Amino acid sequence: MAYSPPEYPAAIPDQITDLPDQTDDIDWIEAWIYNYVKKELIAVMTELGTDPAGAEATVAARLTAIESAGVDESVIMNIYLNSFRIAILGSYAIMDMAKGISDEYEDETGIDTTTSTHEDYDSANDLYSPEKSYGSDILTGGTATADSHHNNEAAYAPDKAVDGSTAGGWASMNTAYPHWWKYDLGSGNDKTARQLTIYPAMDSTFARIKNFVLSGSNNDSDWTTLKTDVTVNSETLQTFTFTNTTSYRYYKIAISSVWGGSFPNQPHVKEFQLMEETTDNMTLVSETFVADSAPDDARIIIFEEDVDAITLNTDIKAYVSRDDGANYTQITLTDEGNYSGSKRILSGTADISGQAEDTDMVYKIESLNTKDLKLHGVGLSWA
Repeated sequence: MAYSPPEYPAAIPDQITDLPDQTDDIDWIEAWIYNYVKKELIAVMTELGTDPAGAEATVAARLTAIESAGVDESVIMNIYLNSFRIAILGSYAIMDMAKGISDEYEDETGIDTTTSTHEDYDSANDLYSPEKSYGSDILTGGTATADSHHNNEAAYAPDKAVDGSTAGGWASMNTAYPHWWKYDLGSGNDKTARQLTIYPAMDSTFARIKNFVLSGSNNDSDWTTLKTDVTVNSETLQTFTFTNTTSYRYYKIAISSVWGGSFPNQPHVKEFQLMEETTDNMTLVSETFVADSAPDDARIIIFEEDVDAITLNTDIKAYVSRDDGANYTQITLTDEGNYSGSKRILSGTADISGQAEDTDMVYKIESLNTKDLKLHGVGLSWA
């Protein structure tokens, strides 16, 4: 009989046509049958390789151990990372998966904005961060000085509340700009200012601030520009935010141009208020995702980027619920490495079988200790 390749592993030989039964003392064992069996046996051994049982007693025991161990973590991470990137490229919102979801925060569809607190959604970059707030005026108690062309300085009270009223102190320049006001917060009282409020007008007869430059210094000599050439809208009280990560003892506000008036060289300023930025603690709660049956286990994968130094399970915590948020189980997060620049993958699993038996899956992420971070997306799965 002509040679033919083995059936295995593409198929299993048929026991009637390929390897027919033979009867003792009647049928001859022809060479082609022996060779057929030999080819198939070698094909099976080649497919299994040497030592197919590995560290286990049998191949069956090894297969059972593999099944119990589940899918390798790296495979799961890559599945969700690919889903996350596909969602970004396609501008998709929630992506339903088998027993799970993936959300790259294309919009706020997957977040319960009513239950969530202090979350700030960045629609331009598709991410969530903790909200920022501002405390009391850091100029309070500081010493205010100005250049030599300054009028009515004694009447200016830098610690007055900025309320938009016309009562209270005011300051003006008595000759042509540019001129400045400077504040010394005192030795050891450095502050990281990130918001400036200006009430520019005392009387519309006089000129008003149009453009200003805000700078910071720690030696009253070397100055760093924090906000420059910003237009103040005539007489209205306005607030300006700016990027700053350095604490300064001295802050200077220099006037670079003014709006006209009967006395164009005498712009009036009622008040300045300078404040530090505080990062709020965020609680981000998802919408409800319905499972086919009550899950016993849950996995969360978070695509996160540090702004401040973040300690896992201290500055960021994750929870999962299967009963629509009535009960939560915390998931211990592990850093699985960066997926792009400083953006990293955080993951963890939890046993949720002790919660009330239900199918309404919800996740919750908390930022704590006033630490700033960025959440680019989340994957949630259950079993």
